[in-house]
Amino acid sequence: MSTVPYIFAGDTGNIPLSQLDANFANVKAFANTAGYVTGSNQANITSVGTLISVSASGNITGGNIATSGSISATGTITGGNIVNNGNITAGNILTGGLISAAGTITGSSHLGSVVSVTGNITGGNILNNGLVSATSTITGGNILTGGLISATGTITGGNIAVTGASTAASYSATGNVTGSSHLGSVVSVTGNITGSNLVINNISSDDSTFVTIEDGLNVTSGFISAPESMSLTAGVNTWILSTNGNLTAPGAISAVGNITGGNILTGGLSSVTGNITGGNILTGGLSSVTGNITGGNILTGGLSSVTGNITGGNIITTGVSSRYIDVNVPAYANITATNTYSLSTTNSINILIANNVGYTATLNMPTGPRDGQICNFAISGNTVTLAVGTGTVLPTFAGSTVVGTGYRYVYRVSNTSWYRTG
Repeated sequence: MSTVPYIFAGDTGNIPLSQLDANFANVKAFANTAGYVTGSNQANITSVGTLISVSASGNITGGNIATSGSISATGTITGGNIVNNGNITAGNILTGGLISAAGTITGSSHLGSVVSVTGNITGGNILNNGLVSATSTITGGNILTGGLISATGTITGGNIAVTGASTAASYSATGNVTGSSHLGSVVSVTGNITGSNLVINNISSDDSTFVTIEDGLNVTSGFISAPESMSLTAGVNTWILSTNGNLTAPGAISAVGNITGGNILTGGLSSVTGNITGGNILTGGLSSVTGNITGGNILTGGLSSVTGNITGGNIITTGVSSRYIDVNVPAYANITATNTYSLSTTNSINILIANNVGYTATLNMPTGPRDGQICNFAISGNTVTLAVGTGTVLPTFAGSTVVGTGYRYVYRVSNTSWYRTG
């Protein structure tokens, strides 16, 4: 062999001492294993290969510590950053800086002055003796607290269920707010208030047509009740509903439907543009009507004074009927040719005026007569020949009739006949 290290396995004979000296002088350059390296500085050891175990009583300082197994330390691991793609299992991780993990940090407790997370915190429970502060949304199945939930912004949720009192400056809900009691100085609602009972001390409105109802209003099953009198105020006018059932109004009471009551009492006038329908209309004063009074009977213990006409089927009196003038407006018919003429159904006197002689007038008796109805007719102008048209007359008036002749008939319903009485 001419180079170091010299190999003697295949040599025979003497081994030169110079070759042994050369090999011993270069042991450290060609050693494959070592028991202990005692030198403090080993600049020439650039690779140690795979170590079964490394034990150090001092510090291990390096660029990186890479291992496919575990790093176990009974003391403190201190470093600028601890980067791990797998799991770190430890009793406690204490750091004055940050712990950054792309995966999940799992432990029975995470202790520190601040836990800062940009993603989600998922856990069975989040227990805190201090404050939980979040600038974005907190989402969870339930938020349970033995103290207060204080929010300066809006609390939005499907349902907010409170077993005790819920206190807030205002509540805004697009759905229903359900509770045994809603206590506060003001309840403001733009829609309807629906409930079994509405119990309040006052109702008031702050606009120009304000409403005030005082003294314990109670709305129950469609009824409004109050332990004392109720007052309704609009402007300077006040309506009062007393406990004895009287309604006092400073102005008019207007109703488009029916007003039903035991009595309608007024110290002034009752003005009605439509019909007044009732069993009896009783007045200690005057009833003044510009239109018609229609009724089964008009009964009075005094006088009925009428400046116009009284029109009816019959006027029956058990006393004296006194009149100054008997006015009965006749119906006039001009006989200008031989023809058929109908006597009036509304006027009891008919004047037939013939403007020439030689005419024949056929007369129809009034249609739809009532029992006892009177029909009078007389001839004027010229002599005329009369004939019977519709209606049964007993006896007949047919024949030549001179001027001034008059006839009077009364109707009997039972046999539909007109009987002559004059």
